[in-house]
Amino acid sequence: MRNVFLTLAFVLLCVFSFAQKQPTMFTWKKDDLKEIGASDEQITQLLQLTKDSQLRVKAINEDTSLSEDDKKAKVKEEYAARSAERRKILTPEQLKKANQINKERRANQ
Repeated sequence: MRNVFLTLAFVLLCVFSFAQKQPTMFTWKKDDLKEIGASDEQITQLLQLTKDSQLRVKAINEDTSLSEDDKKAKVKEEYAARSAERRKILTPEQLKKANQINKERRANQ
């Protein structure tokens, strides 16, 4: 009975400690965007940009006419285009804050 209790306690400890970890990178989700001071309009634009980009990446990966190397190249191009659009939407200060959050989260891993 004691072993069962100790095992259960250990499992619960693991579950709760895992559930409380912060993301290891800036996620481009609403909470992180608010943290860098993005306006509601910027948040809407960025969330739509991410959604559209994810759909394009999915289409690339599902395209059976492309080789694996072609898929990787096209996905890389899509990510670069998405990053360029983000830089157009956000201010330099907001981008700097996002980069700082990335550094801090990676250091805390």
